Parts: sequence; C-alpha cells; structure tokens
Amino acid sequence: MNTLQRRMLILFATLMLAVSAILTRYTSASSMGLVFYRMLFSVILTTPLVLFALCRGTLGNIDPKRIGFCMLSGVILALHFFTFFESLRFTSIASNLVLINTSVFFTAGIMFVLFGEKISRKATGAIFVTFGGSVIIAISDLGGSNNEFWGDILAVIGALLFSIYTIIGGKVRSTVTTVMYTFIVYISATITAFVICAGGGGDIMNFDTTDYLCAFGMAFFCTLLGQSLYSWGVKYESPTFIAVIGLGEPVFGALLGLIILGEIPATMVLLGSAVVLLGMYTFSRFTEDNRSEPEDSEPA
Repeated sequence: MNTLQRRMLILFATLMLAVSAILTRYTSASSMGLVFYRMLFSVILTTPLVLFALCRGTLGNIDPKRIGFCMLSGVILALHFFTFFESLRFTSIASNLVLINTSVFFTAGIMFVLFGEKISRKATGAIFVTFGGSVIIAISDLGGSNNEFWGDILAVIGALLFSIYTIIGGKVRSTVTTVMYTFIVYISATITAFVICAGGGGDIMNFDTTDYLCAFGMAFFCTLLGQSLYSWGVKYESPTFIAVIGLGEPVFGALLGLIILGEIPATMVLLGSAVVLLGMYTFSRFTEDNRSEPEDSEPA
C-alpha cells in the first residue's frame, strides 16, 4: 500500500468518526445505555482480532499495573462517550464536534504541568486562537437557549475526559500492543457503563431495534473503522499528521448533518468552527512529535 492509499484510509477513518453524531440523532435511548451497547458490540467485534493475535503469538504480555491503567482508561472513555451523547441532545453537531476536538489543547496543558512537556510560543498562540473560536461558538449557542450552552459545556467536559484517556493510553501503549490495549479498554468501558446503568444512571432494557442498530453502527463504523484505523495509521504516519487529519471531523460532521438531517449550522458556529480549525491546524504545525516509533513486533 502506497502513501496516498494509507492517507486516504486515515481520512476515511475521520469520516467514520463523524458518523457517531449522526447516529445519535436517530435514537432516543439513554446516553449511558448507548455507551454500554456501543462498547459491548465493540468487545464482540474485537474478540476475533484478539483470538487471531493470540494464535499468531503477537498479542503480547502485560503486567498487572498496566492492566489497571488500561481499566482506568476504559472508565474514562465510557464517561467521555456519555458527555458526547448528552451534548448532542442539546447542541448542534457542528458545535459538539468542534468543541470535542479541543481535547488536543487540554492534552498539551496536562502534559506541560505534569510531565514538563514544553510547546513553542507559536503553538501557545494557536491555543489562544482556538480558545477564541470556542468562545464564538459558545456565544452563538447562548443566543439560542440555555440548553444549547449546556450542551457546549458537556462537550468541553468530554474533550477534557478524552485528553486524559489519550494521555494514559500514550503512557501504557509504549509496552502494550494495540489489540490488547483496546480490548481491555473496551471491556472496562462496558463494565463501567453497566454499573452506572444498574445504579439508575441509564436504561439498557428499553431499547428498540433502531436503538440497537445505532449502537452497533457506532461500534462498527466509529470504533472499528474510526479509532482502530487511527491506531493502525499511526504506525506509518506521524501522530501530528493523524491529528491534522482528525481536525476534519467537525467538517465531516457538519456536512453529514446538512446532507442527512438538513441541519444548517448557524453563521456564528461556522465562523467559530473556522477559527478553531485554523488554530488547531497551526498548533499541529508548530508542535514537535516526541513519540517513539512503534515497535516492529506490534501487529499493524
């Protein structure tokens, strides 16, 4: 497979991630219930890959401490999905996806404070530009209703949760294969969602056929064909390239929302989205990639 073909697959993965926002519009099921079934279906769909890796002897080993971190990642991922789904009940697809993607800046801040990872002045400037775009989006939704603003807040919380999930994953993935890491994370997320639902935080019983199909679609399109392709692509492309391509998710989401749902983004949302994307692209350009190359022993 040549470079162009690989990059087209990564672009395709971004499109698949944006499908989640569309599928959410077709279901009225509880947010945590959707998280439960999405992750349960993801575990089921991932199991053949785990068995295949086990048969090939490429599954890898993992110590108990790292299993704990993988389980923690799963808990955080489940909570991230919950805020993502809840946000979409109140705000527009464009607002949700743009604000969720600000997780890259939370990641930069946490890495600087906790691990001393510095960024350039130009990259810092890009963060302020992106924050300004997020403010424009929030102001737009304030002009609509309190519910829309609450949806924006949930999206930002989801971005913070995803950044924590990414940081933990980055630390654990140095010695854990992609297949093993994602499998443990998906199991943990499934258990987390089930416990919360059992405690009254969601409903997993009153699902109709459409709800099940939406949850399965999220697992297949968004988890396997989205995040899994990203995990595959980072072996061949730099994480910075992956991040830049990922910035197209709000664009794809808004486009799908317009084509499928007829949801026209407000002018201020479009303006804010443009500013956010500009800031995120600039940030990616001026941020050095400090990650090591993937181990040759890890399966693609």
